[in-house]
Amino acid sequence: MSYDNNYEFVNELDEGLLDLYGEQFSFGSFRYLIENKNKEAENKISELISLFGNSEQNDDVNLQVVMNDEMKDQYKQGLLEFIKDKDGNMYAQLRNENGKFGQRLTIKEEEQQTDLIFATQLNAIKDVMLEMVDTLEDIEESVNSVLSGLHNDRVGLYYSGVSIYLEALQTTDEQLHLQLIAQSIKSLSDAQAQIIQEFKSDLSYLKSADYKNIRKRKHDVLVEKMQNIHECFQTINRIVALKAMIYLDNNQLSSMMMACMEYQKFITLMVKPNTAFLIECDPRDDKLINGIWSKRANTFIKCAEMNKQLKNNNQLFIKWEEQ
Repeated sequence: MSYDNNYEFVNELDEGLLDLYGEQFSFGSFRYLIENKNKEAENKISELISLFGNSEQNDDVNLQVVMNDEMKDQYKQGLLEFIKDKDGNMYAQLRNENGKFGQRLTIKEEEQQTDLIFATQLNAIKDVMLEMVDTLEDIEESVNSVLSGLHNDRVGLYYSGVSIYLEALQTTDEQLHLQLIAQSIKSLSDAQAQIIQEFKSDLSYLKSADYKNIRKRKHDVLVEKMQNIHECFQTINRIVALKAMIYLDNNQLSSMMMACMEYQKFITLMVKPNTAFLIECDPRDDKLINGIWSKRANTFIKCAEMNKQLKNNNQLFIKWEEQ
């Protein structure tokens, strides 16, 4: 994948997923990811249905041993043995140069059925997901340096999450890759939680007696607080999109749905009930029906529809499997 400022990163998407050093990232890359994943899903559906239909192949169990490149070299030298612990769990274990056993390696069964469930679910919700991206993009404003006004610790968490995920894309070690993804999501989620609290705090202050009793620079305080509220909203919108992209990139549809539902809850509980107040306070809002806060309050991501599609396709797969 390629980035601005001559930073280049390459992974399986072959297109920019994130722009770490730009204030705006492209929602087009989100659409690309959805389309690309869906093409893979369609191919997987055809491939796996054909495989399951072949009774001879279906009887085979494919095992995968989780190991890094160095361990793979040891395996090629014939230094791998299979063992069972006292609970009956199977492991692969490598011998070192002295002939002694080393680290135990987890063995997992290849999840072909899980692949098919993911593929059918993604295929079913593709169109709704594209609508979701359009919705998020529709309320994304072209605001320069949107993050510059927020407190440094919030911005640091946001950029840390993005940076760690870019690092995760480059690692070839599976365990490190998963650890970095988890750290990335945690950093983004922490940033999101703190920025939501900042949004809530500024909104509460404008409603408080402390603000009403200000005698000097009251308008300046209002402008400052509303600008920060704007920046908070924009960054929350951005973080939700990033988390959804990361989860989709790693085939985690349920987690992607949770990220979207958290965002919908934020709109429902914090933006919608305060729309009239925000319109009244905001000097930037034109007070029209489709003004800034009116549009934001009516943002609707089709979480319920996507959830229903996911459950229906999971049930359809189970029924198909039983036949």
